Amino acid sequence: MRFGLLGPVEVWSGSRSLARHARPQQRTLLAALLDDLGRLATPDELIGRIWGESPPPTARRTLHSHISRIRNLLTQEADAGAPRLLFRDGCYLLLAPAEAVDAQVFRRLVQEAGQQEAHERVRLLRDALSLWRGEALSGLPGPWAERRREMYRRQRVRAILDWADSLRDLGQANRSLEALERTVESEPLTEPVTARLVAALYTEGYASDALRSYHAFSRQLADELGTVPGPTLRRLHTAIVQGRPLPELG
Repeated sequence: MRFGLLGPVEVWSGSRSLARHARPQQRTLLAALLDDLGRLATPDELIGRIWGESPPPTARRTLHSHISRIRNLLTQEADAGAPRLLFRDGCYLLLAPAEAVDAQVFRRLVQEAGQQEAHERVRLLRDALSLWRGEALSGLPGPWAERRREMYRRQRVRAILDWADSLRDLGQANRSLEALERTVESEPLTEPVTARLVAALYTEGYASDALRSYHAFSRQLADELGTVPGPTLRRLHTAIVQGRPLPELG
């Protein structure tokens, strides 16, 4: 059995999707339990994650119903290593192998990548990024899901930046161009992403495209936030205009 948080919340047994018809609240509960994998979560914590600060009077009873639904999902795989949802000391505890949860695998690969040389770092980060199926916790309502979605988003962007930097260190910046262009489309105001794209374009001999990307970002920043690019991106721009080697991106 495998679990997915890096996209719509999913449960798979082999190739079968087991959570396809689960309600949004049940998916939120499953995400909350997976996010706390191997740790105790009180009913009040889970209620807060599902309903926020204003739960309905029936929240505790509904929580028990959702717990039963998730237990039914988990019992569809009955081998000795199957995930289990326990009630212990007044708390809920989901036990499953970390390798069965895409978000856990992503974090492990990113952590391992940080300890490797460039070639292996590129491979590990590529494998980590390939786990993403879209926006993390896609479609889940509520403030808890939004906070965790933002946390996962930041982790993904950081991994993309490290991957692009590693490719540039290897003299293979061209391999990052397509992914960086897509990331700029989804993260139009995230300056480090634009900086990597500008640097990669210039490194590969596309100075005019690099300048266009810089000016497009600069205009959008002025229009939406009323600010200007930061010092790193401005230094990149100056180096490109003057035809000099690029400064460190930091």
